[in-house]
Amino acid sequence: METTSLKIQLTPEQIRRAADYVELVWQEQGSEEEKVRLAEFHADGPELARLIGEFGALLLADYLTAVPDEHADCDSA
Repeated sequence: METTSLKIQLTPEQIRRAADYVELVWQEQGSEEEKVRLAEFHADGPELARLIGEFGALLLADYLTAVPDEHADCDSA
């Protein structure tokens, strides 16, 4: 099986920004401050979409793994 290596180059600032956005989206945006912050992120449109896509790919490539249920008790999982 051949694997491919992703060459994603995000700056520390971009990673922090993407993580802040993900954290904000996962929580309820009840306060006006949270709603304003979310609107500021969404104002970036395509740039935000690209950043989140690259951040997600980085997480999947380097930090997150998925193990099928039938292999969850295997040593390699």
